[in-house]
Amino acid sequence: MVSSKLGAAALLLLVSCSAWSQDAIPVRYRNTNPSVGYVGSTSCAGSICHEDICRNYSQQPMGRSMAPANLPSELEKVRSALPFSSPS
Repeated sequence: MVSSKLGAAALLLLVSCSAWSQDAIPVRYRNTNPSVGYVGSTSCAGSICHEDICRNYSQQPMGRSMAPANLPSELEKVRSALPFSSPS
């Protein structure tokens, strides 16, 4: 009894998925075109629809995890973390 109900549920799921996939409109992402350039977070933060997301993300550790690697303070962190010393 249980196996027949499970089989019927699986068949119903399979039929509904195949019907859905035939009617689905293919998604076309506009930002994957080679002509699209990087705009940066300041561009998104200034927009009406992304302002809250950018503000909240920048307060999270993940949002503060990137920094320019060419600042002297950042380069010092890397030098002190190396497990070997450079030749003198």
